[in-house]
Amino acid sequence: MSHLSPQQIQELKTILEQKLADLEDYAANLEEEDPTAYEDRTVDNAESGEEALEDYGIMQNEALENAADTSIAEIKAALERIKQGTYGCDLETGEPIPYERLKLYPAATHNVKPKENQPADN
Repeated sequence: MSHLSPQQIQELKTILEQKLADLEDYAANLEEEDPTAYEDRTVDNAESGEEALEDYGIMQNEALENAADTSIAEIKAALERIKQGTYGCDLETGEPIPYERLKLYPAATHNVKPKENQPADN
């Protein structure tokens, strides 16, 4: 973390904490809007079109909940790395992750490097 100044770390921590609060609110709203909790849910003898729409809503809600849970876990892990003093380093190589990348994606765990021997675009 020595490549990041205390001000940069604090700025990134503030961004992470705000994103975490927003995601936790979003996840709570998803739970409140869970299509399986509706009283007027389609019963088993519903028309196939209605049932398909209901199934789609359930799957969509589950996908959004899973994505929110994954993002929350990534942010909590980044905040833990700040506490441990390992934030901002690639988890595989230990190399510093540039501040510019962390500013765009504060939960980043790896550097992004261009692939070698990549064919040139024509």
